[in-house]
Amino acid sequence: MSRTARETRVKCPYFVKNLRELLVCEGCLPNTCMTTRFPDSAAKARHMETNCYLPDGGDCPLAKAVRGRYE
Repeated sequence: MSRTARETRVKCPYFVKNLRELLVCEGCLPNTCMTTRFPDSAAKARHMETNCYLPDGGDCPLAKAVRGRYE
């Protein structure tokens, strides 16, 4: 499977995949995934820039919730 340019920049350890206006990430419960739908690709790009491209998921509330499982 080919990765998109955005996917190659992702550093968040909870990222699973990028689909149009959706992001799929590791879920808060073991062996689950969360899907986040954005109103448009620009909103998703802003979210990825400020969160997904950071090694800890930045200020993303979903990353914070999943991170809590490992602390």
